[in-house]
Amino acid sequence: VASAKFTYPYNITLIASLTPAVIAIFDAIFLQSPFPPLLWPTISISGFCSALIAISQTRVADGRSLESNIISRRDNALGCALQLLSAVFSAFARILMKHTEHILTPTHVVQTNNISNCIFPLIYTLLQNPSSWRAFQYILGNPRSLIAWLTMSILVYSLASSVQIRLVRKLGPGLYSSWVAVRVMGSILLSAIV
Repeated sequence: VASAKFTYPYNITLIASLTPAVIAIFDAIFLQSPFPPLLWPTISISGFCSALIAISQTRVADGRSLESNIISRRDNALGCALQLLSAVFSAFARILMKHTEHILTPTHVVQTNNISNCIFPLIYTLLQNPSSWRAFQYILGNPRSLIAWLTMSILVYSLASSVQIRLVRKLGPGLYSSWVAVRVMGSILLSAIV
């Protein structure tokens, strides 16, 4: 998210398309897994689809070009580095999912993830920006928002995370990440339909 403040959206999209390669490299280094046979087709398809997204993002939006917001080379490099760092963290997360297979159940991993990614940032946000309590109070006071929030946080996030952990452990981080092109293509097709 922070990278979006410093670089263009198409840079973020293109660097994100390299995430399967970063994960496969880390998988080979840390877990001595072979490179998955789907890796290069995945990177090609993912890169192609990401390039299509990037091209669409460079077109005129709201009557002005995205290129009219000039970003300095230093900020652009910082934004790209932050996005690449995100890919590295993603790789480490997948490696840890596989490496903790005999130590933690998927439920334990999801609970740990929820505590580190939800509770601490929520407390930090509420303490650093007390006005954000209004948004949280709105969610708690509005039944539809509360149902949507609980559905997203419990059903979608927790179940999807649990399934992802099981798949990473069964397939291995590199092979699991090789399927990212299918997800990218699915997102493109779904967004075209919607």
